[in-house]
Amino acid sequence: MINVTAVFDIGKTNKKFFLFDSDYKEVYKEYISFDEIQDEDGHPTENLKALQEWLKKVFQNILEASEYNIQAINFSTYGASFVHLDENGEVLTPLYNYTKQIDKCIVNEFVEKYGPREDFLKTTGCFDLSLLNSGLQLYWIKHTKPEIFKK
Repeated sequence: MINVTAVFDIGKTNKKFFLFDSDYKEVYKEYISFDEIQDEDGHPTENLKALQEWLKKVFQNILEASEYNIQAINFSTYGASFVHLDENGEVLTPLYNYTKQIDKCIVNEFVEKYGPREDFLKTTGCFDLSLLNSGLQLYWIKHTKPEIFKK
């Protein structure tokens, strides 16, 4: 049995799973892609249901494989990718695509409160004020979807 580190790399286009041995040599890989679906505003978004099913299936298959012994697991995702969950771990929102446009009023309020703009961008390492900035994404949800933010 080979001791391995499992890595899920969730890219915008391709989803990847790797196993690396103790010398960081790749011993297994699997790739898949999913068609995007639409969020509540009709903007393209990740198909979370398909992604969750794939993650569980791949991981279960590796757990059941007699040749691998998982020692660690790592996840990486593309730009500001996070899903808002309730206290029970249930999904509250889509995985909002960082290309989704948000109301300029929200951005202006955000800059007024946390700016100046250039200082904020420099501090956060984000090149613009869009949903690519997770702080702004939380602010946007707080002010446009307060019932979800409370959860």
